[in-house]
Order: sequence, then C-alpha cells, then structure tokens
Amino acid sequence: MSELTPFLSERGRAASMPEGIRVWGERAARAGALDATMGVITAPASLLGGMGDAHGIASLPGVREAFAAWSPMDVFPYAPVAGTRTFRTGWRRWIGMKAAGGFDRPGPLEERLTLPIATAGVSGALAAVGHLVLDPGDPVLVPDRRWDGYDTTFGMVSGARVVPVRLLDGARWDLEGWRAALLGVARERGRVVCVVNFPHNPTGYVPSEEEAESFAGISADVAEEVGARVIVLCDDAYEGYVYADRPRWSLFYRLVDRHRRLLPIKCDGITKELLFWGGRLGAATTAFHAEAGPDARAEAETEWESRVSAIVRGMISSASTPVQTLVARLLEDPAGLIAAREPLVASLVQRHNEMTRALESAGAREAFRPDPFHGGLFALLNLARGDAVEAARSLLSGPRIGIVPFGGRGGDLNALRITYATVPTDRIQGLIVAAAEAARESGHARAAT
Repeated sequence: MSELTPFLSERGRAASMPEGIRVWGERAARAGALDATMGVITAPASLLGGMGDAHGIASLPGVREAFAAWSPMDVFPYAPVAGTRTFRTGWRRWIGMKAAGGFDRPGPLEERLTLPIATAGVSGALAAVGHLVLDPGDPVLVPDRRWDGYDTTFGMVSGARVVPVRLLDGARWDLEGWRAALLGVARERGRVVCVVNFPHNPTGYVPSEEEAESFAGISADVAEEVGARVIVLCDDAYEGYVYADRPRWSLFYRLVDRHRRLLPIKCDGITKELLFWGGRLGAATTAFHAEAGPDARAEAETEWESRVSAIVRGMISSASTPVQTLVARLLEDPAGLIAAREPLVASLVQRHNEMTRALESAGAREAFRPDPFHGGLFALLNLARGDAVEAARSLLSGPRIGIVPFGGRGGDLNALRITYATVPTDRIQGLIVAAAEAARESGHARAAT
C-alpha cells in the first residue's frame, strides 16, 4: 500500500488512467513517432498558410491569425491530461516562491511538492480532488458561511454529505468547533475530509498567525490522537489578497510534513492570482510526508498523478493548451508578474479601506453586523433585522444594485455579500447607504405582514 492509498475514497482507489487513446498519444508524442493515435487532423503546409507538403496540425485561418506570434504546436494540439510540462513546472515554482515569501529566488518547499495537475479552474481542481477522497454519503466538513459551489461540487455532484462547521466565534476562527468536528468524524470513520478557504468567501476573513498555526496543530493532533487519516483541502482561490496585518499565504504550507497521516491538498489557479477570469486554468498539488523517504514518495506521486489524471480525463479530457502556454511564459518572470499585479492590489486595498469606513456610519451600524474581513473580494453583512433576500430584491429593482443574499430571516444566516472589489471606490459609500436602507425597509415590510 502506497503513501497515498489510505487517504483515498473507494472511488479514488478505483480511478486509474486506462491504456487508451490519451495514454498512447502522449507516448507517441514523447517518442517522436509517426502519430496515428489521436483524433486530430493534420494537413500539408500549403493548406495552412505555408509552403510545401510537410504536415502540421490543422487550423482555421482566423484562429491562426489570432495566435500569429506563437508556434502552432503551442496552441492547437491537445495538452497532456495532467497539463503541459512547462505550466506544471512553472506553477510548482510559483507555489514554492509563495511559500518562501519572495519571488526573486526558488523556495525550499518546491522540491517537496508534486507536480501540479492542470484542471478547469479552481472549481475543477476541487471537483477532481473531491472525487479522489469522497464517496457518496461521506461527510465533508466545510465552513457554515461558505461558497455555494461546495454544495454543488461535493454535495450534488460527488454525493458527499456537506457538514457545516461554524467558522467564526465572534471575531475569531472557531477553532474549538473545528477540533470537535474533526475528532468526531475521525473517530467514527477513521478518515476525515475538510475544506478551508482563506481569504474566505463570502466573509473575507483571514486567520491570524496564531489561528493558522493552531489549526495546523489541531489537524496533526487529530491524526495522532485517533490514528485517522486527515485530508485538508486548501481552497486557495484568493491567496495573496490580504489587506490587513494577517498571514498573506496559504495554510497549505504549514500543513506539509506536519504528520504522516495528514494529507494537505492545494487547489488554486490563475483566475484571481493572475487576474485571468476566463482562462479557466487551475491546479491540484500535494506533498507526501518527508518521513516516507524518497522512494515511497516517488511511488505515491506516480499514483497521485495517475489517479487525478484519470478523473480529469473523465471530466474535461485536458485543460486548454494555449492558456497553459501563455501562463507558462508569464511564470518565467514571477517577480515581474507580482510587480504588474501590485497596482491592482493597491486599488483593492483602497476599496477595502473605503468599505471599512462606510460600515462605520451610524446607518450601517444600525443595519448590519459585519463579519470581520481582512482580504479577498468580499464583506458579509449580517442583518440586524429584516430579510436578506427581500433586501437584495429591493436593491436590484430600485437603485439597480446587484448583491448576493445568504440565507434569510428565520435561517441560520441572514446576510448580504458585498463584492466591493467590483465597485469603484467613490461608489462604495452610496452602495452601503442604499443597502442599509433596503435592509431597514425589508424589516418594515416583514413587520407589516
């Protein structure tokens, strides 16, 4: 049994790449063979805007013109199921640099990481990993305030049982609640899967240094105390977007090598990190405990790649080739990427600060009880009274402001998520005034009925 196998669901253990078209096609490509494997079309250069009879991969003129600066082989072929080598090595280097806190040199964690598996966005990474570690009916622990994609991906699609755990105890992470939830499932089932997401969607909460370190210790303690396998999925969609004195980088880095029965899995991507919303390129990465030794880790990494690739193959075939090519080229200059992103992050800091000021007004304090928010793109405003759904409808039909209601009166959650990252700084104050008025009016309307 490998280092990976005990962490897997029954479905994960059954996942393997068949000796089929994609496997033989990738073998042919590596061997430089005459390739009669893949369902693609080649044509002589004379039909592709060139001269002669040498064959290249077929494409339409309009598409060739859009990618005129690139080699056709960087654009048109299928990417390998796990992703192009240049993207995978570049993204692993990027993760390692973040772990080291600097982008001018390689990070020491890099050599401990598996090569990332390319997926269709961060959602695709979560879906693939969910299939790997969750069977239908399995519990998966998630924050009670959560992105609704967890219910869709883990619940509706994977068939797991989404179990909410209270995120906040006042202004702090409810770590004792998480400890109890992890221990409960670990003792009952011998294996526990949880999801952490910071900066958090929908609240924007970021744990303190003390909280982050405590969670890593709790995860290892559960593995040690119960003898269970602990799987922590780090949804790092908003990694790096922190505007307060809080740790900037993922919990994942603290979990690597924490305990041999603890498997951290990092799900991230280019959507927010590289501001490429439509690129739909994500990655799934893990690291096996150093105590296993290099041979056992290499065997586990091979198994990891085979099983996750099998799931990706079944879901999407493979991620976009031209997007991977572009990102791999950008990742050749990570310091330049960070420098290019900084003015945009500075703009978000301004909006975060303006949002904080707007929520300090008398009207906002009367209407809302905001959860603490330190980063990401959002703030979650709990209504002091009224109904979140009615308030959101009123805002959309009246001043034509779109926000997302979470829950509603009578539920565990009755709040409005404000994505201040999409709002010009000079309009945030007016948005909060309008939202507070809508919340008050929804309370009056309820009282009248």
